[in-house]
Amino acid sequence: MTTYREDYMQLFNECSDNEFKRILSIYGKSFVFLHHTGNMFGMGCPVNDQSSLQKIEQLKQRNPGKGMITLIPDIGWLSANMSESDLKILDSGAKHISVEISAKTLFLLEQYWPGNFTAILKLLNSPDYDHLSIGDYIALRVPSSTCLRSFINTLGIPVTSTSINVSGEEPLERISKIENAEWFDFGLVPNEDISKPSNNSTIVRFDNDRPQLVRAGSIPFEEIEESYSKPLVLFVCTGNICRSPMAEYYARKMFLELNLPYKTASSGMMTGGYPISANSWEMLKTDEIDAQLHRSQSTDYKLLERAWLVLT
Repeated sequence: MTTYREDYMQLFNECSDNEFKRILSIYGKSFVFLHHTGNMFGMGCPVNDQSSLQKIEQLKQRNPGKGMITLIPDIGWLSANMSESDLKILDSGAKHISVEISAKTLFLLEQYWPGNFTAILKLLNSPDYDHLSIGDYIALRVPSSTCLRSFINTLGIPVTSTSINVSGEEPLERISKIENAEWFDFGLVPNEDISKPSNNSTIVRFDNDRPQLVRAGSIPFEEIEESYSKPLVLFVCTGNICRSPMAEYYARKMFLELNLPYKTASSGMMTGGYPISANSWEMLKTDEIDAQLHRSQSTDYKLLERAWLVLT
């Protein structure tokens, strides 16, 4: 369904391939559009649309070269240049971006993408994106919004994203406040995103493959640092009193013996607070593992977000 504001900005609410194709048949691949990342409203355009990029800079009244975030639909749109010991090439998208990235950084991106996490990575041999880089670094994010990711996939080109405001002023965070419809050729905002509260992404730069906080956001940097140094492996079963705690404690013992940099945790699908079952405790004890302090916990979104790998 397409709706119109009183000032006649065309606002597309439906998220489907047919709707995306209809948008592109009207506007082509040169436009400035209102979107919602899943966490806040933004304005953007296709990354290769120089005229729209200039328009955005003029609207925001800021100097060129300040940089904007580049949105991609999934991590597969990156091709990674890694050390020989960590060599891995990711499946690339229609417009892949070559960046310098290690296995540890890759684990972090796999954990927090899609999500409210922006990574600033060193750009390698990607002339299509030089105009978006600052000092050979580019800011990248896979947005939370399924609709926006699907639209970028259909477009076949990454899009830029920046806040809706004149430089130095507060960003506009509600659709009712976005009055400058002349800023946009159209809006792509699902109905469920219109009233969502705004949350800034946490921006982290990777220099010499070490995470450095650039801007605090909804994901605590301390959590990111912890996930970077020791990715969390989470084991999940029904009650978190038998199978998953045994897997957790056996894996923890193995990681320590092999000097592997992983943390372990376990959870269940029921109310937490219960000790490990007597039989499981006895079984672990035969391998000199003490699990008497274990208390079951429920699986929730926050716990899943902290986990790099979830085994069920």
